[in-house]
Amino acid sequence: MDNRIDPNTRSSNVPLPGKWRTPVPLLMLRLVQFCWLLVPFAMQNAPVSVRADEPVDFDTQIMAVISKNGCNAASCHGSAGGRGGFQLSLFGSDPDLDYDQIVRERQGRRIHLNDPENSLVLQKATDSIGHEGGLRFDSDSREYRLVHEWISQGAGRIRSRELERIEIDPPSIDFENEAQMREFRVLANFSDGQKVDVSQDAVISLLDEESLFLDGTVITVRRPGQHSVLVRYLDQVGLLQVTLPYAAETSNDLSRRGFIDDAINSGLNRLGISPVSEADDRTLYRRLSLDLLGELPDAEVVQAFAESKSPDKFEQAVDSMLADARFVELWTWHLAEWLRVGGSGQDEKVASNYQHWIRKIVRDDASLARLATESLTATGSPENGATGFYRLTSDPGIQAELACNTWMGVRVGCANCHNHPLDHWKRTEYFQFAGFFAGIRRSGEIRVSTETTLVNPVTGKLAVAALPDGEEVSGADPRKPFAEWLTKNENPYFARSTANRIWAILMGRGVYEPVDDFRETNPVSNQELLDGLANFHAVNNFQLRPLIREIVVSSAWRRQTSIDPVTSKDRFFWRFMPRELPAPVLLEAIDRVTLGESKMEQTAWTAHSQPGQIVELVLLGQCDRNANCLPASATGSSQGGLAGNLELMIGRVLNSRISERNGFLMKSIEESSSDLEILEQLYLIAYSRSPNQLEQKFWLEKFTDGLGDASREKLWQDIMWAILNSREFVTNH
Repeated sequence: MDNRIDPNTRSSNVPLPGKWRTPVPLLMLRLVQFCWLLVPFAMQNAPVSVRADEPVDFDTQIMAVISKNGCNAASCHGSAGGRGGFQLSLFGSDPDLDYDQIVRERQGRRIHLNDPENSLVLQKATDSIGHEGGLRFDSDSREYRLVHEWISQGAGRIRSRELERIEIDPPSIDFENEAQMREFRVLANFSDGQKVDVSQDAVISLLDEESLFLDGTVITVRRPGQHSVLVRYLDQVGLLQVTLPYAAETSNDLSRRGFIDDAINSGLNRLGISPVSEADDRTLYRRLSLDLLGELPDAEVVQAFAESKSPDKFEQAVDSMLADARFVELWTWHLAEWLRVGGSGQDEKVASNYQHWIRKIVRDDASLARLATESLTATGSPENGATGFYRLTSDPGIQAELACNTWMGVRVGCANCHNHPLDHWKRTEYFQFAGFFAGIRRSGEIRVSTETTLVNPVTGKLAVAALPDGEEVSGADPRKPFAEWLTKNENPYFARSTANRIWAILMGRGVYEPVDDFRETNPVSNQELLDGLANFHAVNNFQLRPLIREIVVSSAWRRQTSIDPVTSKDRFFWRFMPRELPAPVLLEAIDRVTLGESKMEQTAWTAHSQPGQIVELVLLGQCDRNANCLPASATGSSQGGLAGNLELMIGRVLNSRISERNGFLMKSIEESSSDLEILEQLYLIAYSRSPNQLEQKFWLEKFTDGLGDASREKLWQDIMWAILNSREFVTNH
């Protein structure tokens, strides 16, 4: 605890009365108390005595000791309210505050200039007196000597240099086996030209403690894969990439169809991962139809595709689907989730216009740069669908977070309260972003005012809009320069984040995850692939169709799935990863199998603009309209979670359709179709394939001689229920 006042630990150049318990005249006591009040100001303005040896720098040496020992962590004095009456900035993000708290706050009682070893900061850190945080370092440690020396020199703040960047040497380490041990260094580059080894003071942590063992700066690998070590020194962060191959050699299909396969195959070779072979025609056509049209394909179409001998039949199928009106509806739905159509603040009219505007962009194959620009700079009435972007919130800070999250793929929310601990975003930058939206007025129409009241708490002045490079933006509408900066081909965020989202929708996971958290300390599984996707996207004017086509014609997208459970290898796209069907696609598929046709029409695809969405979609796991809807995961977990699984097993969505008198089953039984014919049709519709011999035997053995029509009907309902609850049906694989 740090709430006890001990006169013997007070720090001052003014001598105190020798014995506090001796009666002292009241006037003299008041004089001493008054002098104590002046101490912080005297320390601030008076020259500090410094020893002849090299001075200790508070900002780059003492702050490093504080961070290394966890004193400014969120669980300690770096928490929002501090700990024990002592508050530090989170991870040392505000050295000015920290210096004042250590040297001046509480009348300077935390340091003792005349007797450094009795300084409260040292007594607490060494656990010499009660300290909730326990021992931080010993009295004979290097850290103790450094802090002691700083106090002996007068506890000044000389600001002799600034940290410019850190280097990790080497930047990556490739292991050959688990018996090896490798060491790395952390080097700090300072403004005075010095490059210093700061490995002892850097905060080093493992992103996966099961995969690596760390002893200081010596690493041992425990399991194969590509792993990351997070390094933080002062306000700089970096990643060390550590790789141990899964095998010495790769085998199987390393075919290529473009830059995507070149990048992925290179990574697989380096990691010793053998990819699976290409999927069969029926599987590929089903997969393609679900990804591009959102529908199960007709059995006859699948059969014709499988029998075709044309060498470019797959590419022809892709081009045909990209030109289909159903593609427009499905991908409008994807973008509507991306842009949070129907979120709080958007009434039915606003949401409907918002989605209609998105549909027009997709239909015309317009650039996503246009989508971003028009949404960011939108003005006018709800008739302008793009204004829906400004109906989600009235707070300029949250609006800035939405803009950065949607179009840059970054999370800047942390910087609202403090500098981002794992990224370069500073608190002042947060309010510079908010400055772009501080003039938005939302009464009736969306308009922009040049008068704002938003204050940047870092400067204490009105927030001024500024780009991430520090360039301040002025004018009647500062959003326009922001949109221009964002959508340039060379922008480091827009091309990468939009390409990665599209990749994640089609491949089950992004090149980095989550797709809205792009930062230096979030490992990218394949940098060459990410750069290639971003470059291709930019060269093709950020249009949807060219990038989607490039992805689905690649060998990587055409690979088989595997019976293996989810593994660390999946980050590197060695197989096609099965993923849950989105709620509207699943509902349409259920209708196709049970009723023989879709009953959705346009309702499921426009659910974002419906007052309460569609109840059945919610039951099947439809993303909440106010949530940040990320692409479906390939982890194998149900999109709807436990509730979605239960709905499929015992809910009305499935069971009411299975027992429908005008549905597929009842019509087939009434038409006296054989059990084999019914089974064949079920498989062709649900799986786009025929049942194999084992499956035929398994199901048809359920039917015995003399089984009545009622019992036969119930048995077929059970079989259909089993098929519709199978992983093969509810996933795109």
